[in-house]
Formats: sequence, structure tokens, C-alpha cells
Amino acid sequence: MKLKKTDGFRAAFAKAKEEKKKTFMWNGKTYTTQTAEEKALKMSDKELAEAQEKAHVPAKMWAGSNTDKSKSASEIHESYINEELYRLGDKKKKLRDEGKSTRFDGSFFAVDRPSRLKK
Repeated sequence: MKLKKTDGFRAAFAKAKEEKKKTFMWNGKTYTTQTAEEKALKMSDKELAEAQEKAHVPAKMWAGSNTDKSKSASEIHESYINEELYRLGDKKKKLRDEGKSTRFDGSFFAVDRPSRLKK
């Protein structure tokens, strides 16, 4: 992928990610190529809940305003919510594999983790 001067942050991010770089420069600043989904995978349940709450406030404040710079607050918030649903799915799968009941608080909302986000 060849970038033009007019390409924005998302294009620079995508190029760096494609080249498997951990960081890249854009407009004189260094940024990481770690996605919100990848960051959420490494969080504890408590950290995930705190990050979700923290992202929720800006998402409400900035709803509808998205710049080219990075994921919007609402997209980041959605990544954290999805990780919580994937963790419920992981729990449900583990119980199913053990031959136990898969009925627990939140089991209705459990979602299978996409293969790209396998732990």
C-alpha cells in the first residue's frame, strides 16, 4: 500500500498494520498499531469494565462527530462491549465442553469469539 500526502490517519494505520509494525509516525507523532480489540484482549475483567465506562462518556458526548484521526469513542466503546460478550461466549463454550449447564447470568448475551480474536 503506497500512501499519498493526502491520506489520513486511518490509511497510515492500515499501512503500518499491514506491514506488521508495532508503531508508526503520522503528522510528527508516534502511534501504536494496537487495535482496541487487541488491547481489550489483554485487560482483566475489572480493567475492561473501567475502560468501557471511560469510553462510554465521550461516545455519548461526541456521538456523530468522527474525525479521520482514529476510531471514534463510540467505536472504541463498542470494541470493549464486544470483548465482554466474547468473554461470556468463552465461558459458555468452556461449560459446554465440560458437559455442564450453560445457563448463567448473561449467558443469553454470549457471543462466539471471532477467529481473528482467539486468545
